[in-house]
Amino acid sequence: MKDNSLSNVDIQIIRMIDKKILFPLSEDIVSDMISKLQTQATVRRTNRQPKPMNNFMVFRRCLNHVVKKSLPYDGKNLSRVAAHIWREATMEEKKCYVDLTKLLKEQH
Repeated sequence: MKDNSLSNVDIQIIRMIDKKILFPLSEDIVSDMISKLQTQATVRRTNRQPKPMNNFMVFRRCLNHVVKKSLPYDGKNLSRVAAHIWREATMEEKKCYVDLTKLLKEQH
């Protein structure tokens, strides 16, 4: 069984992330993520499109995008960091990701 506890590095990353960028999600990130996800779907080798992502996966992708731009973090444990931040977020904060997920499903 995996250990889901946060390491010291993970805790430092969580403290450095500006949650104002993630909640609510800025329009720059939304447009960038939509274009990236659309191109990834067309680049695949198979003819069928991948299953649309759920709310958490959309959040994790956006978090990865934000972290890559602003922090020197390799992303090795980003899912654990994302899960921690997601659990701590309120439903109001998560609403922007629910809306983005709906938009992506409609385009799917």
